[in-house]
Amino acid sequence: MPEPFTTQWREFIEECALLSEKFSFSRMHGRIVACLVLAPQPHLSSGELCALLSVTKGALSKELRIMVDEKILKKVLIPGQRSDYYTLSEHLWANRLSVLLPPLQASVDMIVRAKQMVDESARPVNLEHLVEMYAYFKWRNEMQCRMIEDWQDRRPQIIAETRAYFKSL
Repeated sequence: MPEPFTTQWREFIEECALLSEKFSFSRMHGRIVACLVLAPQPHLSSGELCALLSVTKGALSKELRIMVDEKILKKVLIPGQRSDYYTLSEHLWANRLSVLLPPLQASVDMIVRAKQMVDESARPVNLEHLVEMYAYFKWRNEMQCRMIEDWQDRRPQIIAETRAYFKSL
């Protein structure tokens, strides 16, 4: 079992939870990521995560499933162990960017359907809101794709610069 976190580290984990919420993820999502970032070992079991975060297995299990589905976490199987172990995905941050692509595209598709409904009905509608909405989500989708590509292209350089910065601290 990993060593429990000090009060200072617990406060950091809660700060990550609140920040995660501001990015439209759950607080538990932020706690899990922070816990795995701070863990000295490469992976933790769900029981270890529960103990370190002082939560029940029920409070944790749904979020773990979501994070595995979204490729934020990777489930690790350890021969001879009955517990499920989790680690941060190798491409966690690119995956985080990718999570938004389906809802962004769904938004574009929904607006196209709305425009078709307007065209098929006799109901008068101010199209300016629909035009603005479509333009925004189309642009946002394109920007999200560019961000993913840019991160993948520049990641090695940014990582090297960050390592150098951390050494200078």
